[in-house]
Amino acid sequence: MKRLLYVLALVIGSYTVHAQSENDSKFVFQQPFEDVDYAQLGDLYMGNSPLGENIEKGMEVMKLEYTFKPDPTPMSPNPGIEVEKPTIYYSVKKVYKHYKKAVKKGDVELTAAQNRLNEVIKIGVNIRYMNTEKLEEALTRAKQAEEIESVFAKVEYDK
Repeated sequence: MKRLLYVLALVIGSYTVHAQSENDSKFVFQQPFEDVDYAQLGDLYMGNSPLGENIEKGMEVMKLEYTFKPDPTPMSPNPGIEVEKPTIYYSVKKVYKHYKKAVKKGDVELTAAQNRLNEVIKIGVNIRYMNTEKLEEALTRAKQAEEIESVFAKVEYDK
């Protein structure tokens, strides 16, 4: 029985995030990151955005992946929207808002903002079903959008 639990723990551990020592604090995932799949959105019109249609679609995919509306109950006939892994979801939104404002003001070049934000969205979508406790702890400590982006820059996948 102990062997079974040990083997099960090893298998589960192979799919989790491993935060190494505090000095380098990389967050390594066992699964490679794929590009964001916009096919699930269909022909959804995203409107005029200073960051471009692909970034808006990426944020919509984030919304679809991380939020859901629970079934109504007798005590709550119209429940609100629930967010799974709110730390990650709201961190990506904070970086998105930061770049949206920076591009409008002219502080950041559009292509640079798109590239950086696309990488953050890609990571956010791909780690949705993984164990992200250590990453969420680091994101909780990061308050500014630049700090949040630097935490996402430490995310890697094990090749």
